[in-house]
Amino acid sequence: MNELNTQQIILLCLLVSFVTSIATGITTVSLLEQAPEPVTQTINRVVERTIERVVESPNDDEENSSPETVIERVVETVVVNQEDLTVEAVAKNKDIIVGIYGLDRFENTFFAGNGIVVSETGDVLTDSVVTNQADTFVIEYPDTSATSSVSAALGQNAVLLKPVLPLESSVVVAAFGDSQSIKLGQTIIIRSGSNSPTVATGIVTKLETAQGVVTADDATASTVPETPIIKIHTSTDASGISAGALLLNLKGEVIGVRVGQVAGISTFLPSNIAKSLLIQ
Repeated sequence: MNELNTQQIILLCLLVSFVTSIATGITTVSLLEQAPEPVTQTINRVVERTIERVVESPNDDEENSSPETVIERVVETVVVNQEDLTVEAVAKNKDIIVGIYGLDRFENTFFAGNGIVVSETGDVLTDSVVTNQADTFVIEYPDTSATSSVSAALGQNAVLLKPVLPLESSVVVAAFGDSQSIKLGQTIIIRSGSNSPTVATGIVTKLETAQGVVTADDATASTVPETPIIKIHTSTDASGISAGALLLNLKGEVIGVRVGQVAGISTFLPSNIAKSLLIQ
């Protein structure tokens, strides 16, 4: 080192830095390839999309435009993480979940469960566990309330509540997503509860189909069950989820409803089955 002049020392430092950066890059890529899928999903979600905007000069008249017209290209990076997507999904669906209250023989109300609005007339899809608690119900919509009774038993323990009288205000109808595209390990959001619905997050832990159970042992990131999914299991604590609760993905789509619940197990009826029951 003592024999090197200043210029040679600088060049040597640059060479060492270059070699170190290459080694670091190779090591990072190798570690990411070996990392579990949820880890890489989290990293990939940090930067969701990049938007490029073209801003032209204020003078849009082609005849008067000069060769000096400046076209500015602005590249805007929109950072989207899981927390932002969760907040957006909850806000998007805040008006489609309702509280269902039963009336006892003394005309007192009690919280029976939740439901989701499935028509512009205010029809509500919920679990038969909710409707078995009384004969008449009061549904608390975001902007109004209505007395309802059981309209129809749809099967799969799902029932439909219909307001006795027309609603005084409009309602927001649930937008169902494709539950057949759900993946193991996918992040989900649950909304349930009485006057002030609570929010919980978790992941999909198991998928039941007519031919068996899809588990982590036989699933990949691109696995889609060949037969319809009939039950979705999640990692959330079942004790805090009310009947008729709402299951969302990070896009804000309804992918399941807490119908046909099993005590102590956090399961949901897939949205595709719920849609098929409603059109029968």
